[in-house]
Amino acid sequence: EMLRRLQDQSSLIHGQANGMSAVFQWSWSQLKAVEAQALAESTVFRGGFDRLAASAVLNIAEDTIDEVLASLVNQSLLRRMASEDGPRFVLYDTVRQHARHHLSEEQGASVRARHVAHYLAWGANLVGDVVCGHPEAARRMLRERDNLLRVAGAGAAEARLAATIYITQAESVRGLGQAELDLLRTRLTDFQASGGAQGSVLYQQAQLLIGRIFHVLGRRSDADTVFQRLAEAPGTNERISLRARASAAGLRILRGELDAAESECFSILKEATARGLSDCEYAALESLCLLNRARSDHTRIVEHAQQLFDLTEARGHTLWQPLAHMYLGTSAVWENDLDAIREHFSAAAEQDEMMGATSRIALARAFGGNSLAQLALDESTLDEANRWLDDAETL
Repeated sequence: EMLRRLQDQSSLIHGQANGMSAVFQWSWSQLKAVEAQALAESTVFRGGFDRLAASAVLNIAEDTIDEVLASLVNQSLLRRMASEDGPRFVLYDTVRQHARHHLSEEQGASVRARHVAHYLAWGANLVGDVVCGHPEAARRMLRERDNLLRVAGAGAAEARLAATIYITQAESVRGLGQAELDLLRTRLTDFQASGGAQGSVLYQQAQLLIGRIFHVLGRRSDADTVFQRLAEAPGTNERISLRARASAAGLRILRGELDAAESECFSILKEATARGLSDCEYAALESLCLLNRARSDHTRIVEHAQQLFDLTEARGHTLWQPLAHMYLGTSAVWENDLDAIREHFSAAAEQDEMMGATSRIALARAFGGNSLAQLALDESTLDEANRWLDDAETL
């Protein structure tokens, strides 16, 4: 009886599959040639695509793109979704499975090459804003994560490395770890094996990210080696060299070499400001905050953290602001300034998902224990602090 039921179920599934295939074949037969071509070529996308990508990747006339996409949506072969940047088009999985078989080997290779070229150029134009901390740029990069992953898995070694760098830069706002390190090192090895030069900007970008991940993982000696090599190597890209120097200065601070680190930080800040390299300015200010924290100089912490906040606010590079809030909040704890504590740690928790837990723990510590009575917290604040202390214990 069980065997018969399994056979019946298998027949039903097989029949449903045949039915879906028949429905698609009928829909396909109703398409105009240009619509069929666009639908087949759109199977190259992952996670959807926008009008710009359609124009660059699909081999159809520019003045017909909107009409063709609208027709495919009306025939329920494409799904149109609203986004902050305009409409986005997503291929149904069942349609993808059938439509991809209508591409010849030559057509498939051609559309994949255009897909790789588009997203590499698009990522190269956007990654600078991501590095500087523009939240919209990071959001847009993460939105195209699936398309970049396809490039990272299917392109030539140089394309795979570039796409991996773009994804890693965008995901750094959420935190980086061993998985990202392993992938970057694999891509870098493949890049070198294919003849990629160590002096190329792409190689240097990957090395800088690897150094940052080493630091996150607590491998400070490895991180310092990477940063020093980048800072000292002739021909290193100016921005990468300054970022490497700022990171190396931060490690010197952690080793207690405060005076030498201070001189280097101010030198980096001066050079970065003169050259308009915003992210390098922010990195230097971050290291100066760390330096003055090591010296318990809260006046200078506030000075540099406020400078970091003001610069990023004026330029729209708000992904650096949670860091400024954390330093300002830390100084507020020393001053027992309850309003400032709440303002800065809460702002950090709200703005940065990676820093959120850290901010809540810091707030809980600031509000917790004997300081609760001293700070005369109201009941709602006490409840909030206790909830965050529970989170801290769980973590």
